[in-house]
Amino acid sequence: MFSFKLPLVYSPSVWTVYLGKLLLNRSSSIEEVARVQQIHLHQYYDSESHDYDLALLKLDRPAYALLTGHARPACLPPPTHQLEPGLLCWVTGWGVGAMTLTHVFHAFSNNVLQKVDVRLVSEEACVRSYGYLVTPRMLCAGYRSGGKDACQVQTYKHNTKCLLTNLH
Repeated sequence: MFSFKLPLVYSPSVWTVYLGKLLLNRSSSIEEVARVQQIHLHQYYDSESHDYDLALLKLDRPAYALLTGHARPACLPPPTHQLEPGLLCWVTGWGVGAMTLTHVFHAFSNNVLQKVDVRLVSEEACVRSYGYLVTPRMLCAGYRSGGKDACQVQTYKHNTKCLLTNLH
């Protein structure tokens, strides 16, 4: 029998799901917390290309029990819905930023949940910008001029572009 060890990031014990969380470093009465019991990666997930970067999480209690407060389910379009370039979308998260000071890199997160509006970019334009394969299961969003994005790390350059993978 062949067996291999998955990286710690795929272990349910390192993940916690928060619903209704606004402040990263503080709990509040409106947030719900659940532990992850199982992670089901997409069967075609490719860790190098990030294609099919989607997983289902089995929580320690049913989702309906968590949706009693301010949190609501996300509404997704039908699978046949076409997301056209130029469509205004928004991305939320605490983000990770970076500052450079005398060539020293410092990472930081925002404490308050952030939201940014971005426009979808065509797959062709995204491939031209990144120079590597962008699959039909990925979305690319941002602005040619930069300044507003959902990057995991922003450099000192202000024209950063970002690839948002597998959002549909």
